[in-house]
Amino acid sequence: MGTIQHHAIVVTTWRDDAPVIAAKAASLGCTVTGPSQPAFGFSTVCVAPDGSKEGWSDSDEGDVRRNEFVAWLESKDHAWVEVAFGELGMRIVRGSKDRM
Repeated sequence: MGTIQHHAIVVTTWRDDAPVIAAKAASLGCTVTGPSQPAFGFSTVCVAPDGSKEGWSDSDEGDVRRNEFVAWLESKDHAWVEVAFGELGMRIVRGSKDRM
């Protein structure tokens, strides 16, 4: 069997670079939603969960992709958070340190 624990990343930016953020996540193999239509100058990009159960190879590959994306995000000036939810409960995994 396996445990279902989803991980998603939400990134919000006030600049016009939301398409760049979405393209970077997609280039790493992440499933991306957005960017959203700007609202009050902010746009949001979401990286969807990989959909695999913890410990399965697809989940491990999703972990690698998210880690690569987060490493890229940490070099930028965007507000972002990774959340986990599922059978193990809900929690904030990590986020932009200057905005948390």
